[in-house]
Amino acid sequence: MFPQSSTSHNGVLSPTIPPKRKAIPSANPKKAAQLRQVELMKMRHRAQPGDPRDKDKHVAVDQKLHLKVYIEEQEGDERFFWFRKTMGTGKALDLLASQMGVSSDTVPLYLVKVPISGSEDRITLQNDKLLVEQVEDGMQVALSR
Repeated sequence: MFPQSSTSHNGVLSPTIPPKRKAIPSANPKKAAQLRQVELMKMRHRAQPGDPRDKDKHVAVDQKLHLKVYIEEQEGDERFFWFRKTMGTGKALDLLASQMGVSSDTVPLYLVKVPISGSEDRITLQNDKLLVEQVEDGMQVALSR
């Protein structure tokens, strides 16, 4: 059977497009790892450099750390960035704040590691350590106050 069509206000038929389905985490560990790899590949494709100076430079994939970043107070606005593995967390925090348009003048900002499963606690990252020492490639972090 064909998908239903809806009629627009000018009488022309337009097909309805079903919404995208999100991948459901699998109970099978092998399947879950495979889904994570696919998500990481998609993230690598869409990620932009966290440091604007790296935009025109070629950096090898094994030297990049990819992150999904969102602002804690704003739901739905998540973006993908990559950073060099040699970058410190404090520098990455400053770059993310400027890229996402958040000021840290009045209240200090923190990077918070958001766990994939809801059972783990959120961890505030330490600004004096390397970013790669605190998060893994493909993780989700939040800008928090």
